[in-house]
Amino acid sequence: MRRSNRLAKARLAAAVETPWLVTKPSPKAIEVFSTPELFDMILLYVNDMPTLVASVPRVCRSWKLHADTSLDLKRALFFVPDRGTTMSDPDVASHFRLNPLLCEHFGPLVESPAIFELDPPELQPHMDKFDFALRDGLDIHHIQMMRLSIAGRDTKGLKERFAHKDASWRRMLISQPPARKIGYRCDQGNLPKTDGMERFIVPEGLRMGQLWDSIYHSLWTPCNGRLVSRNIRMAYRLGSHDNPIWSRTAPLTIQKCGLLVDVEMTFTVHQSHLSSGSGKEELIKWDKRQAATAPTYCSGGYDENNILASIGVDRVSFADWFAWKR
Repeated sequence: MRRSNRLAKARLAAAVETPWLVTKPSPKAIEVFSTPELFDMILLYVNDMPTLVASVPRVCRSWKLHADTSLDLKRALFFVPDRGTTMSDPDVASHFRLNPLLCEHFGPLVESPAIFELDPPELQPHMDKFDFALRDGLDIHHIQMMRLSIAGRDTKGLKERFAHKDASWRRMLISQPPARKIGYRCDQGNLPKTDGMERFIVPEGLRMGQLWDSIYHSLWTPCNGRLVSRNIRMAYRLGSHDNPIWSRTAPLTIQKCGLLVDVEMTFTVHQSHLSSGSGKEELIKWDKRQAATAPTYCSGGYDENNILASIGVDRVSFADWFAWKR
């Protein structure tokens, strides 16, 4: 018997045993799924982001078209920012939401910088050591401890899915409403001050791909023979600039003294350099860790032209960054 005949008989047997597989949908069902508003109500009732993101577009062409064009669905999945609300609104704390899918796969990198003292205890993650690290400096070792999905963890194929250049997480907003006013600063450690704060606007909000690429660039860029260590700090601000609520990871100098620059998120890179002829063993240790882990954490969509260090505008001088108390 030819293979095609065997397949035909197998399909016929399956159709007899499961007639619902070949039953045409009723006119009412067609009417419901052809009405965008009703289709949205059904999909938004599904409390399962991975299914909505990955499975719905694969059902058929019409479902994919709907998933690609429905603004309500894209807002619910953190692909499009909420309308008419920003992190600078006075009452934003009452409806600020983190992306649960990014919290699941990027853990403390998403949760810790966006947790505020006003949040109830049950919503605060048990990640105090990472809260502390993000306030005082998060390095490669801390990233390794987080066991992120992009590193593969213990699941077969997870690394490949997350490292793919078109992975959907790269296009996702970190929160609703998203951070649009970003403050970027690079501190050169014991070298002469060459920094300040760069404040720039991201009209559609900061997305995880841009944030992860900025983290990767800050920590894994080749050391050029002199750099000993690098770490990053991140913090969010809710409410108006005049009456801010800073996240727990904000440096104490910001929380107590204030920040003159009007931003909704700060991203700071601290780089420590060696003086001539010292710290050779430390440099070798850092180079080995950096080289060994770089391929593990690199995303296929990495774009050095889109990192925070590359698009900053409206430079603010270092002297005017903090409003120091006299």
